[in-house]
Amino acid sequence: MLRQGLFFTLVSGCGWCLDFGVYYLVAARLGMPVAAANLMSSFVGVTFVFAFATRHIFANRQGRWPLRRKYVFYLAYEACLVSAVSLLAQGIFAWCTSSPYAAWFSDAQWKLAAKCLVTPVTLTCNFFVMR
Repeated sequence: MLRQGLFFTLVSGCGWCLDFGVYYLVAARLGMPVAAANLMSSFVGVTFVFAFATRHIFANRQGRWPLRRKYVFYLAYEACLVSAVSLLAQGIFAWCTSSPYAAWFSDAQWKLAAKCLVTPVTLTCNFFVMR
């Protein structure tokens, strides 16, 4: 399980880089609201992680569920998780930009901080669901 956890973290890191790149583009550069940007960008990373992790880390065994069915379940799960985390990120951003510390950073920087703060939640949840 430790080995799987380490490899999953590495694969998730790559997926998060894809996710973060899209998020940076649409939220920080194009000004999209945090929740919408996180919803959009997360599914890029989610698809990458699912495709790689099921084949290489968790050694996909057909078992009761074929890969296509697992993907549909995983997308439904991710839709719920990403929606909740996106709302959390939007709340963090709103709090940061209305706090006494708001002037410390630009809105774009606060958007990036909100994304970074919710990432450990998604990483942990995804590991246990993928397992």
